[in-house]
Amino acid sequence: MLDSYFKSVANADDIEAIAHYFQSTPVRTSEAQGVKNKFMAWYQNYSASIFTKVATDESFLTASRYRDEFNRMNAVTPQQQVAVRTVQQYGLTRDEALGIPPNTLDLWSRTKRYGKWIAVGAGALGVGYIALQTKAAAGFLRRVITG
Repeated sequence: MLDSYFKSVANADDIEAIAHYFQSTPVRTSEAQGVKNKFMAWYQNYSASIFTKVATDESFLTASRYRDEFNRMNAVTPQQQVAVRTVQQYGLTRDEALGIPPNTLDLWSRTKRYGKWIAVGAGALGVGYIALQTKAAAGFLRRVITG
């Protein structure tokens, strides 16, 4: 029960984000303007019919479909059309969604780059552990022998 409530609140937040996207994205084609007009009419009807901040999965899917159609219709150049299809097919990473440049250092290149420092740190930890164990063992033996 509570999970469905939180999901419906998240859906409502997502629909509001899509509405903000429509309001802030410049329209480049008449087809995109038509989709935007349809969405805004649907959104006015949606927001007028809801008194609490909840939304169904169907409402979210409807808003998402309007957004996807708008993006397809708003792409002018072939490069933009390919980019829109790719995003709609595969989605965005968190960094892409936030406009952060992609991190070109994958785990392997980071390991190669910082490998010697990782080895030095691991070695220092190992030596410290052995030193502590040796001191503890020596102290224990001294107490056992001396009584």
